[in-house]
Amino acid sequence: MILVKPLNRDSVLYVVEHLWSRGQREVETFGYQTDEIAPMLIACVGKPYSFAICDESGPVAITGANEVAPGCWRTWFLATDDFERQALGVTRALRRALKEGVSQQHPHSLELHSASGHPDTDRWFGLLGFVPADNQGGPIRRFVWAGC
Repeated sequence: MILVKPLNRDSVLYVVEHLWSRGQREVETFGYQTDEIAPMLIACVGKPYSFAICDESGPVAITGANEVAPGCWRTWFLATDDFERQALGVTRALRRALKEGVSQQHPHSLELHSASGHPDTDRWFGLLGFVPADNQGGPIRRFVWAGC
């Protein structure tokens, strides 16, 4: 069973310490080391759209959305190796959280940036409601929420 909980420091530290290899590569592509991201993510604790997605054994992923300009939100997501085992439940939980957040905030843009090269990534983003944006090539791609 998947539960969505408010983000807390322990969940951030657990996911960062158990980050799956795809997430590790993505963090590095964005120019960070894993020991640098924990403080940035802990700063999101207490923000309204920051969550830990957990199963019975603990955090599977952490996610959130930050307002980067008035009405413009950018999502973030990091997962452990348990994500593959819990992908369906995590996807459903994320879709609900995204729809609720959009209905409450009415953003004029909601986007994500991804450096994942995995072939299923685009399909998964589509399941969440995101479509590719004006990508010019390169390792980091931009996706936008189709409902904005």
